[in-house]
Amino acid sequence: MVHTRSGAGTEPLTLSTDLAAVAREGVTCPVCYEQRALCCMALAKCGHGVCIACAPGMLYANLSMGTVPCCPVCREGSSDGANGMLFLYLYEPGFRDAAVKLLRRLATS
Repeated sequence: MVHTRSGAGTEPLTLSTDLAAVAREGVTCPVCYEQRALCCMALAKCGHGVCIACAPGMLYANLSMGTVPCCPVCREGSSDGANGMLFLYLYEPGFRDAAVKLLRRLATS
């Protein structure tokens, strides 16, 4: 069960049966190609994500080259340019919506 933070506590990420099955299978990181649990992913608002092991290096590489960080799959950038956050992590607001979007995309592919 994946939990997300809401206020002072945590709450389960409630998923439909089909999305819960996809979440149990794990998500493949498009950078290292490792299968990861949903809670170990950094998710972009576009519905893609990378594992939390690859995200810092990928963001550092973008910033050191002077480019705006973007999704490695669809190249969508952060909504606020270089000052915006590209990825959402487990305990950040918006992770739930990004996780559902990612799982829906995986369920239909």
